[in-house]
Amino acid sequence: MVMSSDNPRRPTSGNTAMFHGCTLTYFDGLGRGEVLRLALNHLGIAWTDDRIKGSDWPALKAAAPWGKLPFVKLSDGTHLAQTKAILRLVGKQGGLYPADALAAFRVDELVDTMEDLSNAVRLTGDGKEQAEKEAIRTESSERGEIHALLRKIDDFIGAHGSGGFAVGASLSIVDFAVFSTCSSIASGVYDGVPPTVLNPFARLQAVRKTVASLPSTIAWYEHRGDAKSKGEIFNAAAKDL
Repeated sequence: MVMSSDNPRRPTSGNTAMFHGCTLTYFDGLGRGEVLRLALNHLGIAWTDDRIKGSDWPALKAAAPWGKLPFVKLSDGTHLAQTKAILRLVGKQGGLYPADALAAFRVDELVDTMEDLSNAVRLTGDGKEQAEKEAIRTESSERGEIHALLRKIDDFIGAHGSGGFAVGASLSIVDFAVFSTCSSIASGVYDGVPPTVLNPFARLQAVRKTVASLPSTIAWYEHRGDAKSKGEIFNAAAKDL
């Protein structure tokens, strides 16, 4: 499925010209690609959302940078790969990345931790029978490793962010990363992880609410064109907190 952003908003800072006319290629679901979609859409960049089917991927894999998705093709034919590297470049060009070196490090630190969180949830109970896997994930979400990592994330936001922002007092790429990763975890995608998994973490929830309340986010999920994903990440997101 191919669709283009219809968000009329344009960035108030930064220089996103290099991304105008780009194509983001990823599967139709959420996963690693959604944080890039949210950031590109927020900045009002004219881009194409190239969603491929799983059955199409084997034929495309050899031509993909590093043999992985997502990747971005700029209008001049340049390919960009690796989600976090692309996200960081989008942030720098669009004014969503701190100029201060230490603040930028804190953004990178928490973006990396979002990947750790996603992997921890995915791998918990891996290889077990379904019922056992779900029980292990529930236990981990409520009292174990997943819960402990979420607590550390919440404490990190308390130490380095404010006003519903994960780092500093203004919107940055890490807020989109927190929103997309944590909303997915609480959405029911991962069997055994309860939808209440994030409830004890007020500062993390405040970041989700900040991103969910952005006009660009609301517009994205009104027009995304995928009812399943819309329900997974937005209707279960912080607008209802």
